[in-house]
Amino acid sequence: MGFWNGIARLTDFWEAAQVELHGFYSVKRVRDYVDYSRRTSVFRAFFVAAVMPWPCVIITILVDLIPLRSPAEGLHANYEFVVRVFLSFLVASVAVNLQFRHSMPSAPLSNQRVVVTSAITAAQTTGVLFGLSRAVGFPLPFGIITVSPAWVAFLLIPLASFLRKARADPEQWPLVLNSLKVWVCQETLVVIYPTYFYIFTTMPQNAKTPFAMLLPIIKMVLRNIMSRTVVHLNDEIPEVVLMNVEVFNSLFMSYCMQNTPSLWTTLGLYCH
Repeated sequence: MGFWNGIARLTDFWEAAQVELHGFYSVKRVRDYVDYSRRTSVFRAFFVAAVMPWPCVIITILVDLIPLRSPAEGLHANYEFVVRVFLSFLVASVAVNLQFRHSMPSAPLSNQRVVVTSAITAAQTTGVLFGLSRAVGFPLPFGIITVSPAWVAFLLIPLASFLRKARADPEQWPLVLNSLKVWVCQETLVVIYPTYFYIFTTMPQNAKTPFAMLLPIIKMVLRNIMSRTVVHLNDEIPEVVLMNVEVFNSLFMSYCMQNTPSLWTTLGLYCH
């Protein structure tokens, strides 16, 4: 009896940890889906699904097309790198502001304001990275991780007046807190996965296989943390988890697979 009770508890724990088993669609979303399926042809639906990923791909390719010189030539010979950093933070700032506006429709974030504040934020963050690169050295070790706190602070400054007003509203403030928690979780991904990959690349070959098994555990923990920050978006939890944790995990899983000659490590990463 004790054995089967243990198995039952283990099963319950496993199911509780699976984010995809606990989502549900709101009545409004079901009605919107029915209305969309009635008004939209199958061709249009497939066309939209096929086209939607391409803006992200094109933006990424355009940023990567900017040539880079050897880091040994120093910071002053690598202004192209500074331009790439600015464009990367510009895209990230626009995405985060739009995400916040989606979670908080009452936020004063018009399209014009999103573009302007994102450009200012990207310029400020790039300036911080440039200054640290001159003071510490180029390339700045863990540059994106190092300047992330400054980037978050610059993002919040234009929203300060709105946040003060929202704090006095008992209905809006929990939504604001959840949105900020999402930001924190996204920043956590930026810290955890590159750090994991760095440690993975410095380990001896015989230690990489057991260390690689930490990756699915990290993914499960982060998926559950992320899902608990968007409880106010019940029927959007799978999208939020997919576009954050799953994308990061898949990216760094591929990095790890490229940096290990071990077949068992590769199979372990692939099968998890």
